[in-house]
Amino acid sequence: MHRALQKVLLPLGLFVCAAPLWAAQTADEGLTKSVPCAACHQDLTKNYFMSRHGVTADSRTPGKNCSTCHGETLRHMSNPMKEKPQFTFKKDVNGFMSEENLKASNVVCTSCHKGGEQKHWAHSAHENAQVGCVSCHSNHKADVALNDRTSTALCISCHAEQKADLFKTTAHPLLSGQMNCVSCHNPHGSQPGDEAMTKKGNTNDTCYSCHPGKRGPFLHGHQPVTEDCGNCHNPHGSNKGAMLKMSDPMLCKSCHAASHHSPTDTVNAARGCLNCHPQVHGSNHIDGRKFEN
Repeated sequence: MHRALQKVLLPLGLFVCAAPLWAAQTADEGLTKSVPCAACHQDLTKNYFMSRHGVTADSRTPGKNCSTCHGETLRHMSNPMKEKPQFTFKKDVNGFMSEENLKASNVVCTSCHKGGEQKHWAHSAHENAQVGCVSCHSNHKADVALNDRTSTALCISCHAEQKADLFKTTAHPLLSGQMNCVSCHNPHGSQPGDEAMTKKGNTNDTCYSCHPGKRGPFLHGHQPVTEDCGNCHNPHGSNKGAMLKMSDPMLCKSCHAASHHSPTDTVNAARGCLNCHPQVHGSNHIDGRKFEN
């Protein structure tokens, strides 16, 4: 009985195992017919059709037309070994491109991506630093720049100082993935006069988008808070509490050099200013000018 069952199941098992291979071969043949470039660049083409650019159902994408990005390709197809496509986006072994190729590749990308968040790319800090679109983005595979879980790692691969800050005692939750660099910054640039490519144009408005309780207006406002949150806080991280640049009371004394307390009042100095003046961001109490309530 077992032998009879084996005779039935064995051919069926072979068919089941072979089916994915047969299906894959059929898919490869169909891909090559619809996209001639796939005949040589099969792996690149497969990965490409899993990317945003390869979505053929969206009329805004290049889809199956490789020449949309690579330009004239007929000479390359007729003589692949000697002729290259018009635009190759080729990087060296260290992942860099020549200045000429970088500018050419940026022109290709910005011919489509020229509105929305990309509208201020020209003369932005990244472009001026010769950072190209393909320095951060990948077109033929998963784009780490567009993935919330990997984009922070991409940014801190260049921004070493900010990377170090993220590992300090108090920092925004970027490493845990609760937010990322583009939560606050627009890497494609900002309007002239905006601070550090912040999404809201300046540090305070960017901070208030998550911390609205610190915005005010308050009956009794605190001038350094109104000017810039960065006067007291390091937004990328600090070894002091609440991402403060210095510990209290030294931070307060950096502005309030003439203390309201006696120089010999070691008790108050040890306690810290915030123990008595907790409403440091501003107070709406009628008698809150000292930020005590």
